[in-house]
Amino acid sequence: MEYLVAVDGSSDSDPAVRHAGRLAAATDGRVWVVHAVTPREYAAACSPAPTDDSRSPDIETAAARGETAVSEAAARLRGDGVTVPDTHLLYGEPTETIPTFARERADEIVVGHRGQSSASDRVLGSVAVGLLDRTDVPVTVVG
Repeated sequence: MEYLVAVDGSSDSDPAVRHAGRLAAATDGRVWVVHAVTPREYAAACSPAPTDDSRSPDIETAAARGETAVSEAAARLRGDGVTVPDTHLLYGEPTETIPTFARERADEIVVGHRGQSSASDRVLGSVAVGLLDRTDVPVTVVG
């Protein structure tokens, strides 16, 4: 089995990474680790906002944060003996880029949730809800 775990660099991703690892171990599967670098992330990449003439947040800064997130998750999985064929940064909204990537590589998507916005989002998380709406690949939401 091929699993895809989407991470965002927060502790909310940790349960999803652990769950994907358990699934892979139980099925002799592999886990792809991805992070979606989003336009919102570009704006938050340089916090607090610059007060001088220094450059505003850019895609390289946001991508570096994403690379750290996927590298750390992959290292944890590999440390547990799970095969991670590769890590990937996806550029764009996660609800669009993750399903596209998963269609060609994964039998299941595993994602964590924060539950910080609307009523349905509080239950599952906005990315999780978006993934459920936009993919035919099974999605497991881990809290």
